[in-house]
Amino acid sequence: MATYNQIGITMESLKKINFVYGNNGSGKTTLSEYLRNSEMSPTCLLEWHGREFKTCVYNRNFVNENFRMGNSIKGIFTLGKESVELQAEIHELKDKIRQHDEAIFKLSGSISDKITDRDRIIEIFKDSCWEIKKKIDLDFKESIEGFRNSRDKFMAKFLEEVSNNSRELRPLEELRKLKGSLYELKEK
Repeated sequence: MATYNQIGITMESLKKINFVYGNNGSGKTTLSEYLRNSEMSPTCLLEWHGREFKTCVYNRNFVNENFRMGNSIKGIFTLGKESVELQAEIHELKDKIRQHDEAIFKLSGSISDKITDRDRIIEIFKDSCWEIKKKIDLDFKESIEGFRNSRDKFMAKFLEEVSNNSRELRPLEELRKLKGSLYELKEK
């Protein structure tokens, strides 16, 4: 291996977690890459004094393989190659969440617009009902008693009558004549 001669190196008093540091060109990456994948250097020998250890290496190459996706991952530290796939999935899901949030925001605005439109249409309809009430107020005041002093109540009664009426609709003048003839019969 580059940087090391035939004698090699011995590292003693290693702990469960070890940090290797040194000057540029001193062999840190060479050593860590060998520990990550000893099969890549078949002429080298790694001895653990008769015991096997699972070795995990966190170096520049590990970071490049696991975390580089074209954007930085701040504040997240995970080990394992599957992390790249998970990070890509997280990125996709965050993008979907953002798209859903935008759609919800647009729909909320649309709902607000529709409510405003509905309220405006109700006011127009209420005004139309009230104009009808003014036209029939004197001639049919007995029929609309209890609804003559409130635009809201008159509109509600108007809607109720329209939805429950199964009789033939007649022009207002014809209804006035019928009412007049009923009262004439009543007086006789």
